[in-house]
Parts: sequence; C-alpha cells; structure tokens
Amino acid sequence: MLVRSATYAAEVSFPFRALIAAALGCVLLASAPAAFGADDRADRGSGQPNGYSRSEARQVLHQAKALMQHGPDSAGRPATPDLTMALRDLHLARPALTGADRRAADRLLSRSTPAAKAQAAAPALHVICRGHFCVHYAAPTTTTWAETTWSTLEHVWATEVPLMGRAPLSDNGSANPTADNPDDRLDVYLEDLGSEGYYGYCTTDDTSGAHQVPAYCALDDDFAKSQFGAAPLNSLRVTAAHEFFHAIQFAADVTEATWFMEGSATWAEDVVYNWINDNYQYLHSSPITHSRTPLDYGGGSYPYGSFIFFKYASQRFGNNVVRRFWDGAVGAPRSLPAIQSVVGTTAWPAFFTLFASWNTLPAHSYTERAGYPAPVWWHRKTMTGAHATTGLQSVRIPHLASASVQVVPGQHLSTRKHLLVTVDAPSTWTGSRAILQRRFVDGRVSQTMIPLTAAGNRQLLVAFNHKGLRSVAVVVANTGTTGPARLFKVKVTVR
Repeated sequence: MLVRSATYAAEVSFPFRALIAAALGCVLLASAPAAFGADDRADRGSGQPNGYSRSEARQVLHQAKALMQHGPDSAGRPATPDLTMALRDLHLARPALTGADRRAADRLLSRSTPAAKAQAAAPALHVICRGHFCVHYAAPTTTTWAETTWSTLEHVWATEVPLMGRAPLSDNGSANPTADNPDDRLDVYLEDLGSEGYYGYCTTDDTSGAHQVPAYCALDDDFAKSQFGAAPLNSLRVTAAHEFFHAIQFAADVTEATWFMEGSATWAEDVVYNWINDNYQYLHSSPITHSRTPLDYGGGSYPYGSFIFFKYASQRFGNNVVRRFWDGAVGAPRSLPAIQSVVGTTAWPAFFTLFASWNTLPAHSYTERAGYPAPVWWHRKTMTGAHATTGLQSVRIPHLASASVQVVPGQHLSTRKHLLVTVDAPSTWTGSRAILQRRFVDGRVSQTMIPLTAAGNRQLLVAFNHKGLRSVAVVVANTGTTGPARLFKVKVTVR
C-alpha cells in the first residue's frame, strides 16, 4: 500500500495515498515515457535468476532496506508508493544474491514488521488464531482492535476467495502457539505502520523458487485518523481487502506484472467495500486523466489507477472476468496475453478502444462515473462558424493508450451543418483503431467504431445539429500491447 505523511494526514479529511496519487499524476506524463513497457524483471528473459543480474538484485535489496528502515524521506515524500511490490521484487531477486546480501534479504522478508526489522524488536506478545487467520499483536494494540481486524479479514476472505476460486496457500506453521507462525493459517501482524509511513503490505518468506507461494501480511495496528486522515474502520477495510487480494495473487503467480497485481487488488477494494470509494483517489493517475500513458505502465501510483480497466471489464462481463484473467495468467508472467485470450484476440482492439471511450466518461458508461475526476481531452473546440475546424491535430500514442478530440456545436451554428471527420492513423495491423462518440441532448450516447482502412485512414460526414447533439468525440487508440509510440492525426471541420 502507499506510504503516507503524518503532517498532511492531520490537515485533511482523506487518506494521504490520495495526495500521492494526485501528486504523481501531475508528473506522470513527463516521467512515464522513459519507462513505458513491461516493468517486471521476470518478463525480460535475460538468463539471470528471475531476470535479475547480481547488481540489479543488489539495487532491489537496497531499495527494500531503505523502505523498511526509513519509510518516507525527511520531507514526508514517499520513497516508493508500494512496499508490497518492493518486497515481491526482493523475493524474485533473492536467487541472484549471495552471502551477506542473501542474508539481508532473508531478514527483510522474515515474519516481522518494519520497526522490528530495523530495531530487532521482540515478537508480538498476543495472537488470535481462529477461522482462517492468526492475528499477532502487542501493546498498545487492544484486543478489541485485534478482534476487529480478525473479523474484517474473515469478511474479506468470504468475499474474495469464492470470487477468485482460490485461497492463499498454507504456510506450514511451526505448531508452536507462541511462534510467529503457529499453524498453517494466514498470519497477519499488527504494528504502528503509520509511523513508518505505511498502511500495510503482504510478502512471502518462501524460498522454494516456485511461482505459487504462501504469503503473510502486516497491517497498521489502529489506523488512527490522526495518521491516516480517515475513519479507522474504513481504512482497515480497504487495506485488508487490497492486501489480502495480494495473498491470493501470490497463490496464483507471484511473478505477474505490477500493474496487473496492483490494479486488480485496488479493484478488489471496490468489490468488497463498494461504498467506501477510497480508490477513487488513484484515478488522478489513471487512464481517465492520463490516457496517453500505457495501461501497463508500472511507475508511481499508475498501477493503482489502472484498476479502472478491471472496473470496465467487470461491468461488461461481470466480476468473474477478473478471475478468468488470473486463471489464464497462472504459470508465467503473461497478464496481457491472458486478458486478450479471455476477451478474444479478434475482439480485443474494439474492446480496448471502447475502454478508451468510456474513459471520457459519457453517460451510461461507468456506474460510479459521477464520483470520478474529469477526463483530460487531447483537444476540445466549440464550433461556431460555417468552416470552423480543429485543424490537423497530431499526437504520438504509445501501446495500450489513447487520445480523444471533442467538438461542441455552437448555439448559433446552422442545424443543417455536418462534420467532416478525418482520421490518419498507422496501419491497423499495428493496433490502430478509432471510435466515434455522439452525446445527445436527451442523454443518449452512441459509440461506433470508425471503419479504418488497412492503411489506417478514413473520412466520414457526421450530422451536427446542436438541437439534438451536445458533442461529438473522436477517440483514437493504439491497442497494440508492445511496440513504439505511433503517430495519429485527426482533423474535424464543419461543412
């Protein structure tokens, strides 16, 4: 989960992870292109263990050690938005480490919390082992809060395990009731993670090298509003839903891409606790507000904002579709091929292009769109004259990204006018697609694929009567899953 700033959290009424999402969203387009593409070492096929060289593995170790020992920097900024993925990466990098580095990694992945790892603190003094969980805690955490955490986790289990058809793997406990791992239930450790800058995390101490591994988790010990800026129970709920979903993911395939893991875990928050809506904050760095950033970009808080893709897919096909995505990805880091297989390879371009159109938030798209941030248009223009035009607009769009032009009829424009829409895109074999969206005064919305030629071109005339239309939009998308950014051109003129 994201780190937080105690100073900021005391001044506002929503969790600090919202601030991080907004702040990272502001710089996302400037920083993302250098890192476009798959972000996981396991995808690289370098011949090294899990794709890591020894020097790269040592960098991962250094980052994880800094996060565990220091949390945010002295200015309250996060060192990284994601401790779970940093520890997951350390787990994957571990085989490339030797000697003292391997021992340091094992210590960071061991069953204790950041303060304990940094200060060699004593283990938790109390434990509740019941149902599916062992909740470990020590003073000043109260038994009441520990029980609340346990019951919340049980509720999350009862929702997510049937949904995904998969439970976390047994960790083969020690059979010692006072140990950090007393039995085969999922262990959850409570500590003041807020003071370290974290909500919670999940990781694994498994050393088998398998793709499917057991997990253990850590959560804050009270989610105090003074630290997190929100009602403690709500912070606990969404954190438990998110982190427990990671435990399920680890049981499926711990090597999957960061955006796939974090996006679906953030989507799970909405499934279990639909009314809390804390994940809205991540939409400030998402395909809605940064449509020209690839869906699979793994930097900053963007993987969290990519939950909107899983929201889109589940609204079209039902919540079970995310289970199908994960079932298809098991066994190798292949989230995108798995998703395409479920959607259908032939249907994928139209599916992704409609997703891009939904991200301009027309009526009858997302059920909760009223709470989402405003979309960011590539170009917008009100057409007031007989020959008004957008001019030729050119943009380079990376894979799995899009851009949208919106035109609005002026009130004094003749009702007999039309729009000449010109699209000049790369050839369709690269994944180029376009969709025409019409928003009508009566609330109707039509979204129609523009039949591009094989070369990626098309002109068409569209009625432009302001008495019936609120606006017309042209959404162009690069639906390819790899490859360079490609040049798209759009021009819209009143005729």
